[in-house]
Amino acid sequence: MGAAGYARSVGRVRERLSVAYPFCLVMLPEITDPIQILAPLVALAVAYVLFYEGLLYSIGSDRGVWKLVRRLLPYVDDEAREVGFYTEYTVTDDEYVGTLKMSKDEARELFLSKGAMKAPLAAHKEDWDGRREFASLALYDEYESFDIEAWGKLKRFLMMAFVVERQLHITLFWDDELESVIITAHWEWSPYNVFKAYKHLRGKNYDVETGVRKTDSLLTDVKRFEPRDGASS
Repeated sequence: MGAAGYARSVGRVRERLSVAYPFCLVMLPEITDPIQILAPLVALAVAYVLFYEGLLYSIGSDRGVWKLVRRLLPYVDDEAREVGFYTEYTVTDDEYVGTLKMSKDEARELFLSKGAMKAPLAAHKEDWDGRREFASLALYDEYESFDIEAWGKLKRFLMMAFVVERQLHITLFWDDELESVIITAHWEWSPYNVFKAYKHLRGKNYDVETGVRKTDSLLTDVKRFEPRDGASS
């Protein structure tokens, strides 16, 4: 069923409910996009697999299984967009935070040590100069990765699926000419929260300025960090 057919079906259901149970319309939001229903279900499933079953912690790394997964994402972007999702997009230089004069491994470990987590299922990114990412990382609300991992698996799943609302999403790229790591960031709704998954997917409240500022503040004590011009470090 296409989006138009879905919308017609939802409309018929609402019309019948309005006759039998008028009060129901107060409780039912207007749904015209099937992804409004699908996105929360996907978020719930992914949160369960990653945080309750612990897949995020039990297999792979950016250099192992997850790296392979992320490399495959661009190849399924066309198919994903056909059903309302996406697996790849280009980051603009508005998201540029600065550079790290260190290796890929050192940069990855630096962010992990500051409480970031791997974000293996985020859309794969290319920057404004055609560089492809080598790491996708995130921090969630006021919680560090150490806090989240220490929770029992049920609490971890429930918190990520229903309570934690926002993420600081950081993406790292390697510049061969500068032999440095390029950092980009944005602040957005968490893709794992069932109440915010649709907003995340549609880029609502996608806040570049806050993401850059928060990441810049995170790196103020790093000597090999060079902020973008005009940054506050």
